[in-house]
Amino acid sequence: MRIQRFYVPNSLDNFNHLIIDDQDNTAIAVDPFNAQLTQEQASAAGCRIVAIVLTHSHKDHWQGTPELVAALNVPVLAGHQHFGYQGAFEPLSEGDQITLLSQPIHVRETPGHMNDHIVLTLDTDLGHALICADTLFNAGVGNVRAGSVEALYQSITRLNEELAETTLVYPAHDYLCHNLGFTLKFEPNNTHAAELLDEQTAKSATERKVTNLALERQINTFLRLDNAVIRENLQKLGYNVDSNQAVFSALRSERDQW
Repeated sequence: MRIQRFYVPNSLDNFNHLIIDDQDNTAIAVDPFNAQLTQEQASAAGCRIVAIVLTHSHKDHWQGTPELVAALNVPVLAGHQHFGYQGAFEPLSEGDQITLLSQPIHVRETPGHMNDHIVLTLDTDLGHALICADTLFNAGVGNVRAGSVEALYQSITRLNEELAETTLVYPAHDYLCHNLGFTLKFEPNNTHAAELLDEQTAKSATERKVTNLALERQINTFLRLDNAVIRENLQKLGYNVDSNQAVFSALRSERDQW
């Protein structure tokens, strides 16, 4: 099993993913933005798409689905609360396993960015992986304009506590460099973030680094809630920093303005 990430040129800087089973050259498309591009990527990889999984209801995560379904006649799977895509789909809930490929893909409900958000975990040739869409980003987390900061805090905390540090992180947008700038605003002495920003600024979206949780814990302010420098800088802005959840909420509020 392997994950093929590909960049979708648009103003939202989407990444899309194919989960590919090389045993029989089948694949699952996750959150297809552009049906034609998704099919081109599958063709280039020598695989056949057998299903589509949607992580949440924002349109940029399902807008290519109707065209892809019409072209391929494949099933759609989505969180049981999903309301964006209006076609038929098989509902997914916490603890479900997708068994369409040779190894299971595990479903977790991660409300916060939106209440219907799910993520996927699976074992790949490169190790355990998390397809996290708009829940966890490289050096950041999703916004909560259509969700709940409290729920997102719980979802992020759970993922951080339950997944191994070697877990590879596959978000749905290329926000790494912008988010590293945010990290350095509140933790200017973070050499890991500074070095990575310098390295990644020169790269294109298609070349962007795939991080793991160990690296995220070094560069992602939302996973560094007990850091004294971050807390001090938030406190100077008038935020309550008496708990990790309060720090998370303050960071999310500041990120909305970044």
